Amino acid sequence: MQNPYGKFYLNYYHKEEKPDFYNEFKTSIHKIEKILDLKLEINDNATRKHLMMILYANVITAMEVYLSDWFIRKLVDNKKFIPKLLEINNLFPQEKMTLRTAYDWFNTMDDKIIEVLSNFTFHNLGRVKLMYKDVLNIEFPDKIDEIFRAIQKRHDIIHRNGKTKDGSELNISRSEITNLISVVSRFADAIESQVIKI
Repeated sequence: MQNPYGKFYLNYYHKEEKPDFYNEFKTSIHKIEKILDLKLEINDNATRKHLMMILYANVITAMEVYLSDWFIRKLVDNKKFIPKLLEINNLFPQEKMTLRTAYDWFNTMDDKIIEVLSNFTFHNLGRVKLMYKDVLNIEFPDKIDEIFRAIQKRHDIIHRNGKTKDGSELNISRSEITNLISVVSRFADAIESQVIKI
């Protein structure tokens, strides 16, 4: 199925000027922090709880977008990474191609890679960690267990409306969000220090 945002992504990653994905990530995080700092008069506990879940999930979304944007942009900018992606990843179907088909594929390779990767879920951190290592030779920090747990909570927030598999309701505190922001920011700092060198 074709991504409805395909044209947007193609234009976004083919821009001549280099987007500053790290700054975009930091801007997203800053907006979340500003919302947390607002003195909102929410007397309804259920509404406050819902807002905290939305902000918590958005921290993970900011990280996911940062990871996907850099990964795709590096592939578009540097063709040496594409064979590595095709070798190690099952994102692309194994096909027998005629020489003509291979030539056509080669000529539209960037667009095909952008389309496939824009459909990939970059919050699957285990798989993304392998892709970053095997394709870009970028190491994720060792201690990311907290991020894995946060991704699971985000999944429960987004796909189960804030409930766990057993039906328990999540209760996200302001301090959990600020802690997650710190953890995810350190993670992005570690990635950024490597990705800007390639």
